[in-house]
Amino acid sequence: MVGLFCLLSSVQSYSQPIDRYHFSGVTFFSQEFLQKRVDSLREDSVDFGVRRFYSSHGFWDVRVLLDNDTIRVEEGERYRIDSLQIDFDTVTSFPVVNDIYAATIRGQPYSDSLVEQVLISILERLNEQGYALAKINLDVPNVDAESHTVLLRVLVYPGFLVRIQDIKIEGNTKTSSSLILSALNLRSDAIFTDKLADEVVSRLQGLNLFELVEKPSLYQDDSSRFGLLIRIRERATNTFDGVLGYQPGTDTDDNGFFTGLVRIVLRNLFSGGERLSGKWERSDRTRSQLELGYSQPFLFGLPLDLSFGFSQIQEAETPALTAWVNRSFRTNIDWRIGDNLLMRTGGSIASVIPSPDTLLGPCSNRRLLNSSTLALTVGGQFDTRTDRINPTGGSLLGVSYTFGSKGIDDPEECLEEQLRATQSRRSIKADIETYVGVATPLVIAGIANFTDVDGDLLEESELIRFGGINSVRGYRDGQFRASRSAWGKLEGRLLLSPLSFVSLFFDGGYYSRPDDERLGTVAIDDVIYGYGVGLQIDTPVGITRFAFALGKGDSFEDGKVLVGILGDF
Repeated sequence: MVGLFCLLSSVQSYSQPIDRYHFSGVTFFSQEFLQKRVDSLREDSVDFGVRRFYSSHGFWDVRVLLDNDTIRVEEGERYRIDSLQIDFDTVTSFPVVNDIYAATIRGQPYSDSLVEQVLISILERLNEQGYALAKINLDVPNVDAESHTVLLRVLVYPGFLVRIQDIKIEGNTKTSSSLILSALNLRSDAIFTDKLADEVVSRLQGLNLFELVEKPSLYQDDSSRFGLLIRIRERATNTFDGVLGYQPGTDTDDNGFFTGLVRIVLRNLFSGGERLSGKWERSDRTRSQLELGYSQPFLFGLPLDLSFGFSQIQEAETPALTAWVNRSFRTNIDWRIGDNLLMRTGGSIASVIPSPDTLLGPCSNRRLLNSSTLALTVGGQFDTRTDRINPTGGSLLGVSYTFGSKGIDDPEECLEEQLRATQSRRSIKADIETYVGVATPLVIAGIANFTDVDGDLLEESELIRFGGINSVRGYRDGQFRASRSAWGKLEGRLLLSPLSFVSLFFDGGYYSRPDDERLGTVAIDDVIYGYGVGLQIDTPVGITRFAFALGKGDSFEDGKVLVGILGDF
């Protein structure tokens, strides 16, 4: 009887092989398939190797005769698995696995690979219950030559139920162990499984502080207590990036203007995962934006994240409006529930300060109202994506609701009858993303967003900037202003690295805005779409997205090159 789990490739070549063998009598395998298996064998071991290869597929009565360059094979009948008996070396209560796995392979043609898959499945099942040190022994098969069947018997040694009673962390020179333990969120005497090990990696990567998190390994101390060893490599904590450009004027009366982006991120300031960030950006002639932020994860060791932010948007004067500044302060508290669910509550206060109209006076309809808005936000997010930057699977669902009150600070004599000094504000936002790995390295991404802003009198400063790299490509960033928008992306991505991909995409969207009698603008309601090719890549200034896109009705000459940087704010 030929031994079990012996593969032909284990027989090494030490002498000059015959250039080409011819096979006769073979039906189960093709000539080409067998030839590849014997090319590396010594001439005096070819017949033995062929028998071993056949036996690994259940042909245990095979006969092989080597006649010069011809291999004559009598395959015989392939054996089938009659039954599988699984015995445990202890009386510990386990789920009934005999019937499950026996039914899986009963009557199947025998092969070493099939049996190996079953044994691996048994070990995985035991691991799911916390028996990480389980072992399996496979007895010599009981073969019935008359019925051409085989009886398999497996003896399982579950070993100890492995509970984590200690945690060691290596590589954290800047990050406090208390922060890491808070992020791990492992209860005392947690049962160790492969799933738990994967969760450890995912939770620590979510801190965005580590360049590498190795899959944790078990160790056992002198008192037979089991511990978890976690090795990490910290990433650079401070980032300073900048890009500066100049857009020349289009004619002799146009002076041109500077564009640019400056970003500063200071992470792990006091070893507790704190992050201070700042960004200045100017993407066109009329608009510049400043952002400052601070966040503190796992406040007081609890699954609470606290963040503060300041934003200032400056818009230059246009024929329709005087210049204005919008300053806002916000704070949020995020409550983590498990690994996937996050609940959020927060508040903000925003002020709009318009420049005076030197020609028409303080009550001009060419200026925005001098106002301040106080708002509260509640929402949640359920996220099962495999990665935040370049997901290969999973989904995201996020919903938020904001309500507040807008107070108008303009002089009473400037307010028209329909303008009350205090007005209500409301907004709803929903995000949906899903990612499906079709075949490595191809991923299909579907992304959708709905935003609705409502109130008594919506001004330009309160509208959504719509279009561009972050919504519907094929249009300039923020080309449209809307009170309601809905858009979606369908994208086929070819992964280049864990952070990078190239893609083909189609984006579609709808937007609308009400009329504004005060400024004399009419209502807008339109459907747009764009299509093209995209690229995401890691650059010195961060994860950067590029796109070449055509919008609705565009010819190739009208295509737009769009650039966006995934911020960390």
